[in-house]
Amino acid sequence: MRRVWEYIYWRLPVGKRQFFDKANDLVKKADSLRQILESGIKNSYNHQNELYNQMSGKIDGLSNEVRHLHEENARLERIITHYHKQDMQMFWEEYRKDGESTADAQKRFFLALPKAKGVSRNLQLLEKDLLRAFARICEENQLSYWLYAGTLLGAVRHKGFIPWDDDVDTCMAREDIEKLREILKDHQEYRLTVRYDAGGFCKQIRFTYKDTTIPVFIDIFPFDWISEASYEKWEENQKIRKELKTEITDEGNPLIQEFRRAGCVDDDSAIGIQIAEIFNKYYKKLYDKNIICAKEDAKGCLYSFDSWSYCNDNNLISKEIFYPLQKIEFEGDEYYVPNKYIYVLKEVYGEDFYTFPCGEPHFIHADWKKNEKLLEEEVKKRVK
Repeated sequence: MRRVWEYIYWRLPVGKRQFFDKANDLVKKADSLRQILESGIKNSYNHQNELYNQMSGKIDGLSNEVRHLHEENARLERIITHYHKQDMQMFWEEYRKDGESTADAQKRFFLALPKAKGVSRNLQLLEKDLLRAFARICEENQLSYWLYAGTLLGAVRHKGFIPWDDDVDTCMAREDIEKLREILKDHQEYRLTVRYDAGGFCKQIRFTYKDTTIPVFIDIFPFDWISEASYEKWEENQKIRKELKTEITDEGNPLIQEFRRAGCVDDDSAIGIQIAEIFNKYYKKLYDKNIICAKEDAKGCLYSFDSWSYCNDNNLISKEIFYPLQKIEFEGDEYYVPNKYIYVLKEVYGEDFYTFPCGEPHFIHADWKKNEKLLEEEVKKRVK
């Protein structure tokens, strides 16, 4: 197995982050120049045109450089993907046994991968403990949920956590999230947190321990019901999301300036209450335009406008894709997943999700190492 991993490791492509970092730096420089320009115009009317022309030229130059960087990144990504596919074909040819199909070899390989160790495994064990409690509470109260994204991929490909994963992703209908929040209001062990994320332009909903010193959580992403399962409804939902993003990035608004400086705010904080009003305004707009509707009138469902977006999910809108839910194994227990979960995985991760990551490494949600002792102690107390 060690030789296999060495083979994989030295064939993984260089990450794209350096290109995005440089592009982001240039965008910041352009923003800084715009601020200088605006300040200069206000304070020096006599030189307005000269200053404007000078600064506009610099901004245009930076914008072109950003565009070229994105074009270069797209070109390199195509090259990386091409060679990644070639390497994977060679690898599976070497790995599979005589008479074994490539698909069966892939399944055997991923099921045989060792589980995470140390702090990563302790984190996963606590997340498993949370997931078990979350599912129990939902099922006791007739609330629907399902595994999604990396957790769904782990359930299908590994029958548990992806060894390098560090979170749990679930979905619920929006009205069931509200019911769950009410149920947990005075719960002794667990709570539901809602925060507004300025960087992700979204609402973070998490199921976690009542003990705030334990930094472990389950992400819950809301789904909304739509009056018809059509691309037009999905596109309207995306337009509303763009309108929301425009408003919560308006640096001319003092509230937004505070929000963006804070990064994330609790929904019951002074800033959070005001930001919630903005989010609620766009949710009402979706209802008023008959894009989303009540469950009993629904012909489809979609990933909500106020969630962090995983992918271009315009093909994930039919009710039949998700309902009726079914159960599959995850870490020795059974949990609900979408009705057509293989279709969902192909839409989120591409046709060949039995392969290795190409490009960027897995996103790490926090520096778990600094909580190593705490996680170890909590595992001893909570995990049986």
